[in-house]
Amino acid sequence: QGIEKHDGIVTKVCLERGGSKGEPSSVFTSSRDGTIKYWDVPAEVDETYGGATSSAAVPRFRASLEEHGGWVNDLIVLPSSNSSSKRLVSASNDNLVKVWQVEEDWPPAAAGSLMSLRYHIDYVTSLAYSPRRNLLASAGLDSRAVVADLEAASRVLTLHGEEGHGSGGHSHRSSPGSSGRNIGGGHACTVGQFSGAGQYIPMLLVPNPQAAKESAHDQNQDGHAATGASLWSLAMNHNASLLVCGTASCTVRGWDPRSGQRLWRLKGHTENVRALAINEDGTLCVSAAGDRSVRLWDLGMRRCIHKFDVHQDSVWALAVAGYSCGYASQGVDTSAAGGAFSTVFSAGRDGFVFRHDLRQLQSAAVVQEASPVQALAVGPMSNEVWLAAADSHVRRRPVSGAMAPYSCSSPSTSPFLSSPTAASTEAGSDRS
Repeated sequence: QGIEKHDGIVTKVCLERGGSKGEPSSVFTSSRDGTIKYWDVPAEVDETYGGATSSAAVPRFRASLEEHGGWVNDLIVLPSSNSSSKRLVSASNDNLVKVWQVEEDWPPAAAGSLMSLRYHIDYVTSLAYSPRRNLLASAGLDSRAVVADLEAASRVLTLHGEEGHGSGGHSHRSSPGSSGRNIGGGHACTVGQFSGAGQYIPMLLVPNPQAAKESAHDQNQDGHAATGASLWSLAMNHNASLLVCGTASCTVRGWDPRSGQRLWRLKGHTENVRALAINEDGTLCVSAAGDRSVRLWDLGMRRCIHKFDVHQDSVWALAVAGYSCGYASQGVDTSAAGGAFSTVFSAGRDGFVFRHDLRQLQSAAVVQEASPVQALAVGPMSNEVWLAAADSHVRRRPVSGAMAPYSCSSPSTSPFLSSPTAASTEAGSDRS
């Protein structure tokens, strides 16, 4: 039995439930075909969805969201206590960040976006979200990251008769340190501010010093940002005290998203930093890049403490068990040392999925695909991976509990066992 599928490469897989025996999964996928799709996947389906499966209990297609005018590059499912609906945020090549609401009714009704946030002047590549502070960060090829309070931005929709109704405040920029101020209209928000016309102005972070001098509307003749290093990846910790950006200039940058203060810059990669993962307290970060390496950083020391050098080509995706949207899903245990962040999975152009043990600093190949792996998610029990390759399908693969060590470069001391003492000689930090 066939079901509807994407017509382009899948760019993101968000797994909301699943991992326990007999428990169904809710899976959201975004694609280069400009759509977002929502699936209910029975626990016994073990091969593919997005096309025909070998099981009689096929995945059930729920909804397709189709308002974007370009590739959908990233997707986040927002946590919600309301079981009757779900909210999503997407980032696209149409320069928009969209917020969606999908009802749980069956059969599915046509769904539209709640609001479109035009914060960027070039392709939007990545998103990050803090559930504790309800802050959304977006980044793109315009060399900037934008941090917005979703609740404050949504209140713009209720300001009837005001200029900029529902626009998301893209025609202004805020200065760092403007967070939490009441500018006009009687509104206050955590990050950004409201103009006198009631228009919400998010906080704009520009990582390149030269780009910081440019106006929010400065563009070259092609409509692209005139200066700065493009941003390819984002990660934010649980309480929004740290936002980490991966850049085309091969660096990892840290910001305080509450104040807009730039904290540090980490060097070591030699190609674009394509994926990031950060633990909940903001002390450890894992980065993956086009230089085939996965690096573990101690953010207190601001040093690379280990380099996993097992991939044969560019690394495009990172995943942590139960963290497919960048924060812990319901039921994920984060109480142990390192929590779920003690194991990280990576995948990329070589078709391999590796599991990296951050305690023992070992790697193991757990899955091999015939084509490059574009997107990756891991179930909360670490017993399965959901991956998207070049055929527009998403596959669920089992993960063995065995950890066969794989050769890695320059072993260091694990941050979970003792305080790190040695740093990779090619890594460094800089506060500029």
